[in-house]
Amino acid sequence: MLEKLPESKVIFIVDDESEKNVEPILHIKRTVKETGKNYDDKSEIIYINALIQEDTELGKLMHDFHCSRADDMYSEVLANRVRELKETQEGVKFMCKEMDKIYQAGEIRGKYETAIKLIELGVNEEMIAEAVGHNIEEIQRWKNNMKR
Repeated sequence: MLEKLPESKVIFIVDDESEKNVEPILHIKRTVKETGKNYDDKSEIIYINALIQEDTELGKLMHDFHCSRADDMYSEVLANRVRELKETQEGVKFMCKEMDKIYQAGEIRGKYETAIKLIELGVNEEMIAEAVGHNIEEIQRWKNNMKR
């Protein structure tokens, strides 16, 4: 059965949560707790400590991720893309659209969380719909999703 599973890697690039004295990259695989043997399900979690900006390829990439100016970056490929997104009219327009999507997603998430809290408090659906600016059907869908 394990042979049929696709390989899966999840990469987390962390800085505030990580400790400064940890390795720059940690590969985490599953083990069977009772036996201590490797559980080879082809999954792996990789943590990259973005605070470690050593003179290595990975360290330089982490440095570049913290740069706001393309001219301060080591990677020409990344610097060129940053220049394109920040210094051209098309790039700025694209980034504005992307930021607007992020803002809208956050706004919807906030309304959803408010609606859920109001449902938990027993507020009726009509009042919730009015408070968060959504129709009653949407509130009922959210309410039904809570029950799952």
